[in-house]
Amino acid sequence: MNLEKIKDKIILIQGQQVILNTDVANLYAVATKHINQAIRNNSDKFPEGYVITLTEEDKNEVVKKLTTFQTSDSHRHQ
Repeated sequence: MNLEKIKDKIILIQGQQVILNTDVANLYAVATKHINQAIRNNSDKFPEGYVITLTEEDKNEVVKKLTTFQTSDSHRHQ
């Protein structure tokens, strides 16, 4: 697994560096539902605070960041 590919997926939410479940799924080439299911079925194997729930405000901020990133990224490749 390419370290740069992983670093590119890290975003700041609630003052923490996180990787969204959809990005984890993409890194492992599995469906997001399988990541969520694995966490749900093995919650005792993950440390406290490993999984956070996004507020609506957090979700909106993530969408805004990703849209900005995708827009600036597409301009770099022109």
